[in-house]
Parts: sequence; structure tokens; C-alpha cells
Amino acid sequence: MGAGVWHFALPDCVRILFDKIDVRESHRDIFSQKNQILIKKCRSKAQHLPIKDQRKFIESVVNCDKKNNQKYSDEEVKFYIGPTFDYVLMKYFIHWMRSKIQKFVLYECLAYLKVAIFEKEKLIFLDMKPTYPKRNLDDVAHFMKISKIPGISDEIIEFMVDGFNNCDIDDHDLNMYRDITRLPAAMKVNTIIEPEVAFFRSWLVNTRFPKYFACMPYLKLSSFIDRKYVSVVLPNAKSYAHRMYRKNRKCKYELAECFRILEMSLNNTKSSLWLRKRAIRYRKAVSKNEPANVRSFPTVPPALRIEHKTLKEVCEEVLLGQKRQLSQTDLLFQSRDAVAMTELKNGNLALHVVSCNPLRYDRLQMRYLLEAFQIFQLSLTNMPAKYMARLVFDPRHRCLCLVKTATNTVCGAICFRPFPEQNFSEIVFCAVSSDEQVKGYGTFLMNHLKDYHISKRIFNLLTYADENAVGYFRKQGFTSEINMDKAAYTDFIKSYDGATLMQCSLDNRISYSHLSTILKFQTDVVDQIKKRQSQPSFFNGLTVPVRNSSDIPGVSSKS
Repeated sequence: MGAGVWHFALPDCVRILFDKIDVRESHRDIFSQKNQILIKKCRSKAQHLPIKDQRKFIESVVNCDKKNNQKYSDEEVKFYIGPTFDYVLMKYFIHWMRSKIQKFVLYECLAYLKVAIFEKEKLIFLDMKPTYPKRNLDDVAHFMKISKIPGISDEIIEFMVDGFNNCDIDDHDLNMYRDITRLPAAMKVNTIIEPEVAFFRSWLVNTRFPKYFACMPYLKLSSFIDRKYVSVVLPNAKSYAHRMYRKNRKCKYELAECFRILEMSLNNTKSSLWLRKRAIRYRKAVSKNEPANVRSFPTVPPALRIEHKTLKEVCEEVLLGQKRQLSQTDLLFQSRDAVAMTELKNGNLALHVVSCNPLRYDRLQMRYLLEAFQIFQLSLTNMPAKYMARLVFDPRHRCLCLVKTATNTVCGAICFRPFPEQNFSEIVFCAVSSDEQVKGYGTFLMNHLKDYHISKRIFNLLTYADENAVGYFRKQGFTSEINMDKAAYTDFIKSYDGATLMQCSLDNRISYSHLSTILKFQTDVVDQIKKRQSQPSFFNGLTVPVRNSSDIPGVSSKS
């Protein structure tokens, strides 16, 4: 091995395995997975040797370097056998290591380890803990999990994080100097260290070296890497993750999408993945001029204030009146989506969110997508058919399909693409078949689409509406005044010539699929209260003298 006399102190069974460690080709081979397995076997062999052989090994290493006769008790032998093996292994690595920065950092670790073994002190690696950022990769991964990104499971997000924790980082990957003459002065305690050098040193000491030297505490890279260095390490992490899971086609596709979302967040300075200190749920976006506080509601006018008991009676009376109206066939007494709601309740309609996933082929979903595409093609004649097909069958897009259960055919659909990281979805196409129009299916579909997005913690809908569709979207609560930051949707949403960009902000306190019923109920209650208040009230006459006019019955209620 050519690394010192201490090599001959290794027992024969350990030396045979130790000699198999191949590090002579390049410095990267030192930290190969093959060497990691061999080192674990060597360490296990050394720790299971008889106590007599372990003591001989430790004393040979210590006395060879210290030039004295240091003795160790049985308890000390059991405690120091692991660090002593790592001490020998570090010297072996330093002998063959070519990277000057890695060699110098390993020298630092060797110095701490030497003091602990030779002086029988507690093993402590001083000044080697990393600097924890306010927002690390673990926080970002947790945020992605609670966001429930369509098509990406929690397991895939863990695979992405493992790619960062297990990939290799070379000093060539970072913009830092490699002049060995400057390193000792720059890396001393209580001196200013360049950020790239400090990060690389933290990664070596806390993540890379502990995989081979068991006496060093291990920390995952994802626990202390910040946004700046995620962008630097991203190519290496992506390469490692795809190499590990290349045999699993399902993981390969979803993993690529997960890395794409992370890369987009790095390029966006206002990405919600990195701006928050802790992972929290999405909130509804507010405009630039509107303060981000709880919305205040107007107070009830004095004329409409009634007792709780009276309000309960009014509500019961209105409910009975609405039940009688349900039996009426006249559409003038019903909301726009009342017919669709009745059909859904009777089981004549069904709603399905479908997408084209090449790794999870579903014949029924593909048929629904094809029928939805045909409806879009017949309704939106200005759109090229190839362009529409590319979007409808794109795995990143979803289609909310309204299906007639009797024939199991699609009668209306909305094609949309969610951007959970940006907290909005783009509505691409929306159409109902010509023979099923004027039944409120468009309103019915849009209301259920809003509830679907609230369940996915997405609170903004954006769309480019042409001149024929502006009226429809205005009825659905869309407005041309965009209160989102332009950077949040620029380069994400597709723009069209002659179309108007419109936005609808969602409130998670509202059930949009029952909105028309709720609004009608509230309107009827207010009308009934006004009707009761407008009826004349009669009071008894005065029987005793009064001092103030407010004591006269009826005067206080009118004031």
C-alpha cells in the first residue's frame, strides 16, 4: 500500500479485504460504491475480532506514531477500535487522493481523530457543523408533498431528494480557487471562508466522509443546502437519480417532471417554494394594492336585524318554499345549473378528471379524451386540430369531462393545465356539445372545476378568452383585471392573438358546486325578512305616564 508501517498492524483477515480497495486510478474511485461496501466489510471484521487482536491493532497504530507504550483497557479497546480503523483508512485515502482541497479537509479530520485516540479523549469534530439556511431542500420537498402536485407522488419526491444526498460534487463543479497555498489560511477557525469553499467543506465533512468513516456524524445534504447550491448540484443529482431508477419507466417519467418543477422554481425569483420560511399550504393570491389580511364583511343594516328565533323560522319557511319550487318545470324559477344538478343527483350525469399518461394506459380515459377532443374541434373551429390534439393528449394537461351515464359518452369538457408551484391553473379549452347546450352544463362544469382546484390547494384560474367567450367567463366570475404578479404566470400560460387574459380568484370558504343554491337561499331569506319588516306593527296605548319619549312602545323600534 505504501502508506506507512501501520498497515502491517492490520490482522490478516482484515488486510486481505483492505488490499482489495482500488483507489489508484483516480481520486473519484476512492469514493466508489464498491469501495464503500469493502470498507464496511473490513470494519465489521475488525470489530468482531477477539479483544486480544483488537488491543494489539490499536496499540500498534498508536505506539508506532507516538513512540511510547500506550495501554488500553477492554472497555477502551471496544470504544476505540472503530476510530482507530478510520484513522488507518484516512491515512490510506490521503496517500492516494489527488484533489488538494479534499486532501486538506481530510487532514483536518485526521487531526481531530488523532487527538481523540492518542489522548483518550472524547471524539469531537470542532467547527465542522454546516450553516443551516432559512429554507433548505427538505423544506421544499415537504412543501411539494403537501401541495399534492398532480402526477407526482411523495415517493418520487423522496427519490429526488435522495439524488441530492447521494450524488458526487467535485471542486470543478463550484467556482472556487484550487490553490493549496491559500487553503490553510482561508480555512482556519475564526477566519472568513469563501462561500463556495465553506459549502464544499461542509459537504465533505458532514455528507461525503461519514459514508466511509463511521466515527464521523452523518448529515443529509438536503438538510443544509440552500437555493444557490441546489442550482449548482442539480445536474449531478438529476444524473444520479435517473441512473438509479432508469429501469423503472414509471419512476423515470415522474422523476423528470419533479426535477423540471424544481428547476423552474430556481429560475423564478418569486417562486413560493423558496420564499417561505416554512412549508405551509397555499393561500389565495391578493392584489398588489390589497393588504394581505382577513377580508372584512359589511355589517347588517339595522332594519334587517332580527332575533335568532325569528331568523330560524324564516329559514325554515324559505326551505319549504324551495322544496315546492323543485317540482316546477319552469326554468325561470331555477338557477342556470339546476337541471344539471338534478341529473347528477339522479345518476344521469357523471364527472371524471382524466389525462393521457403513457405509463398508465387506461382505455376508458383515452376514449373520454378522444370524445372531448372531438367536442373541442367542432366548437372551436378557429383552432388547428393538430395543436388541440397536442394539448389534450399532453400528460401535463387534464380534462374535466361531463359524461352521460346512459350512453357513457362525453357531452362537455374543460381542458386545463395546473401549475401548483405558481398557484394557478390555465384553462385551455372549454366546450359543450351543440345538442346539449342551454342546459347549464357550462356553468355546472366550471363550478365543479373550481371545487376541484380548491381541493388541490390551487386558488387562481387564468385563461385567454376570445370575443365569443368573454361573456361566458364573466358570468363564471372571471375578470380582466389580473391581481396576480406578472412574473408568476409569464412564460407559463399560452397567449393567443385577439384574446383577453382573464382571471378568477377562488375562496376556499365557498362550495362553488352549490353556489347557486346558496345564493338563492340567502336572497329568499333577505326578501322574507324585508317582507316581515314592512308589515305594520301595532302597540298598546299608554296606561301610565312616561318621562321619556323612548319609553313609548314603538318609538324605539322606529328610531
